[in-house]
Amino acid sequence: MTIADKHKQQQQPSTLETLQQKIDECANTIIELHTIYRDRKKTIIQQIGEIKILASDLNVNNTQLRDMISQSFIMIGVSQSWLRKLLPEYLKSTKHTRKDYLELQQQRNQQPLQQQQQRQQESAELTSSSSPDILH
Repeated sequence: MTIADKHKQQQQPSTLETLQQKIDECANTIIELHTIYRDRKKTIIQQIGEIKILASDLNVNNTQLRDMISQSFIMIGVSQSWLRKLLPEYLKSTKHTRKDYLELQQQRNQQPLQQQQQRQQESAELTSSSSPDILH
């Protein structure tokens, strides 16, 4: 074994240790970022809720509210695509949404309504069939 081989062998453990240190530092940074993100997300959700209530009190519809929010975000340099990711579902514009996805979403929204109507109809049928028939 040459001196160069011994030197490489001695450096390898410290290089692996350095690598592990860097990985641990990165993991800690990610954990810190996640904590900040979680706290900010809660604040943002609360703020959006307050904005929605205020908009409702002022008779501002969702389209107008979305436009107002978009203008604010554009002024501070947030792109439309990023804004679409940030907004809650009821404020998202469907202009860029795939038509097949919109149809699927519409079907999902109609299913509970159809189920509720079906239950009401069944309940009415049960009520009418269980009531005594006075005419006979």
